[in-house]
Amino acid sequence: MRTCIALFIASALLILPSCTFVYYHPNINTGTGLKQKNDLITKTYLTENQEVKGFGGDISYSPIEKTALQIKGEYLASYKEDIKDYSRFGKGYNLELYYGRYQVAHKYLLFEWMGGMGYTDLKVRNLEVGQDLHLNYFKYSLRGSVSLRTNYIEIGYSLGLTRLSPLKGDFEHLSFDFLTAEFNFTRSMYDKKPSHFLEQSFYWSLGYKYLRFFLSYSANKNIFKSDFVSNNFSINIGTQINIFELTQQLKN
Repeated sequence: MRTCIALFIASALLILPSCTFVYYHPNINTGTGLKQKNDLITKTYLTENQEVKGFGGDISYSPIEKTALQIKGEYLASYKEDIKDYSRFGKGYNLELYYGRYQVAHKYLLFEWMGGMGYTDLKVRNLEVGQDLHLNYFKYSLRGSVSLRTNYIEIGYSLGLTRLSPLKGDFEHLSFDFLTAEFNFTRSMYDKKPSHFLEQSFYWSLGYKYLRFFLSYSANKNIFKSDFVSNNFSINIGTQINIFELTQQLKN
């Protein structure tokens, strides 16, 4: 157990967030929060960094002991003026499905391992040249998380590996001015070359029993293409409700 925790901490030091744009925005990864069969947990949140704002949510369910299912969704929009002498607007959404296992290693210590895939659709408009860029890709992720949870607080950390596999990108009509500013990203997407990200999240929550309020910081780093254009961090705030515990409370 100590070895696992040490590996999580060491890996976190590899990720140094920087300031970039909307084409890839790290999802919030705060663990499912599941700890017993029939747990059904929902989360809703707002996400933001220096260029992107959005909202999202997820639903996690444990149909059998130590097994986790999760569906996630997110909508993002951004507007940034005077980036390299021009303006642009972007918006998009992503949907993801996960399957995994959780383990209550101690009364207050939880471990999770999750794997899944998702789909992302983005549209970006260069307002200076009046052109649109439409992108979509599949996302494949593996992640693990560890958290210390009491009846009132929770502190957790998640580390994962994500692969983006482009499906298509509409680039043929774009002008040289647009492609110059976005060369690294558009070239990767046009050639349909996958990108790989090391991702992490730190999260904290306060509450009691079935209702909690959480704050998280998520960051990523492209481990093969250091000049890849992406959003490298996000700050998220939201609520978490354990519907199973809520219904049990109402019955009593």
